[in-house]
Amino acid sequence: MLTVSVLGVEVPARIASFREIDWSTMGLNFGMIFSPNALEGAPHSYLGTIALQGGAGAAQENAINRDIIRAFPSASLIRVKEVITSIGDLLGQLSAAVRVAASVAVAAGIAVLVGAIAAARRSRTYDAVLLKLLGATRRQVLAVQAMEYAVLALIVSGIALGVATGAGWYLATETLGLQWTPDWAIVLLTLAGGALLTLILGLLGSLPAIAARPARALREL
Repeated sequence: MLTVSVLGVEVPARIASFREIDWSTMGLNFGMIFSPNALEGAPHSYLGTIALQGGAGAAQENAINRDIIRAFPSASLIRVKEVITSIGDLLGQLSAAVRVAASVAVAAGIAVLVGAIAAARRSRTYDAVLLKLLGATRRQVLAVQAMEYAVLALIVSGIALGVATGAGWYLATETLGLQWTPDWAIVLLTLAGGALLTLILGLLGSLPAIAARPARALREL
């Protein structure tokens, strides 16, 4: 049992059921819903919504407003179209900001990857020269390098997927109170693109090491 005070009038009520409130519809919604006639003895007013078709113009809206005022002179009309539009624009700007931040993070990751490949160029050249001295062809050396970078891309993609999924789930469900509905097609496509980019950059960085002549490279090393 609980008692709700409505403008000084206490209304006792028994909880009959619980429900999940979905505020994303932007429609009428309340934390508590009473059975009919439960609030008859308390001061109250009626509330309703009107949804027009997408092609409705200003003339039709004005006509409906005049009809409502004529039928209910004491009614108050609140237009929420502009509010919903503003919220949509705000969410769009937030989405664009997230995309820009993600792009900056990806660009920074590519820069770090290129720097790591450049820093490991000497050791790559040493490995390629030794493999050539042992009888490996350029194609075989390139295949070994491709396998190494493919494994690296797979490990990094797995770590990124785990961290991003956990952080996204916590932010959506625990912080914002939203439903966790990721677009797995885009997620997997992004991971595949990142892995392919890592493999391509790694192979491009390995080309100078593969083209190095063993005698000259050994003298420089």
